[in-house]
Amino acid sequence: MEQEEHGGHPSISAITKWRHNNGGLQKDSGTVYVLDPALSNNIKASKKAAAKMTAYLTMRDKTLKTGAWTSKVLKGGAMIHPTQTDGCSRGVIVVMMARAIMADYPNLPVMDFSTSKENMEQERRQMALEILEVSEMDQQNTCSMCAAFRPPEKRRKAQTNWICCDTCDRWFHTSCITMNEKDFDVAKNKDWFCCLCD
Repeated sequence: MEQEEHGGHPSISAITKWRHNNGGLQKDSGTVYVLDPALSNNIKASKKAAAKMTAYLTMRDKTLKTGAWTSKVLKGGAMIHPTQTDGCSRGVIVVMMARAIMADYPNLPVMDFSTSKENMEQERRQMALEILEVSEMDQQNTCSMCAAFRPPEKRRKAQTNWICCDTCDRWFHTSCITMNEKDFDVAKNKDWFCCLCD
């Protein structure tokens, strides 16, 4: 397998995606892995994906007359990982699994992170902050809710009040977070936390 730079981040050519589940193919070992945050061991789905991938690659080799994969019969493999314990952390767990795979490449990763409610909340918050840090939005002059300097027309008033989260330092139009004047007067005299940090 090759690892190449893509946009400043490592890109592994052998990790692909099937439908809504993450899947990976290790070319050297000929093993296909299907990772599902809801199941800790999805060997049945991995074997099915391996059979479909083998059929596809054989057809592709015959069509393109390359022969690169024709002699390779892929097998399904199991990659043990933590499972989802709630109904809303699938995306967070998928990102954590992808990070573990990339960190241990080309070896199979040992995934032993916690999927507790508290850890998922912490990971979700950290991912949101990472995304905001690399975004091109001017966080000091734009609202973190509407991403604009001025509130949308339907929420615009003569005076625009702004409030800053005391944890993440993001700014918000009070009209975008539906904060009335009374709540704004109370909030500006004490610590205030946005919906991501509250």
